[in-house]
Amino acid sequence: MKKWITISFNEAEYNYIMSSSGSSFNDVANKKISSYLNGKLSLKFPPPKVGSGPRTIRKDIAVDEDTLNTLKQKAEELGISLALLVRSILLS
Repeated sequence: MKKWITISFNEAEYNYIMSSSGSSFNDVANKKISSYLNGKLSLKFPPPKVGSGPRTIRKDIAVDEDTLNTLKQKAEELGISLALLVRSILLS
């Protein structure tokens, strides 16, 4: 069963994330999350400043329940929110 994580970005951050691929946002997000959980992506924390934009963009990421639970556990271990962890992953 898919679970949803909602994340907000400014326009520049969203464009930075999407510049890495022509895929959908959900595909890009899941690839980066998978890379992080498999130890292939180093976390940049706090997330790097990419710029700003006039709009805030809210996006939903569909993940399976195991992935969501693992991300929650990692966030708890780091002492940060799930949203901040996922933003850090996507901007790393």
